[in-house]
Amino acid sequence: MFASPESMLFQGLEIYCENNTQVTHLYLTFKSKAERDALYHGLLDQPSVRLENTDQEVMFLQWQNGVLSNYDYLLYLNRYGT
Repeated sequence: MFASPESMLFQGLEIYCENNTQVTHLYLTFKSKAERDALYHGLLDQPSVRLENTDQEVMFLQWQNGVLSNYDYLLYLNRYGT
C-alpha cells in the first residue's frame, strides 16, 4: 500500500494485491487525509494484510528481466519520485 503525496488535492491510497486475486490493483481517493489514514491503519490491523517492501534494485532487475511491465515499473518510479 502506498499513500499519495500530501500535496495532492485528493488523498489517495494504492493497494496492490497478490496475482491470484480477481482484482490486483486498487486506487482509492478520499476527501481527507484523516479518512485515508483511518482505512490504511484499519487494513494494517488485519492479520491477512502484509506490506511488502521491495528494494529499488530488485524492482529494476525485475523490469530488466521482463518480470515487471514498463507500465508497472514507471508507476513504481513515479511513486518514489515525488
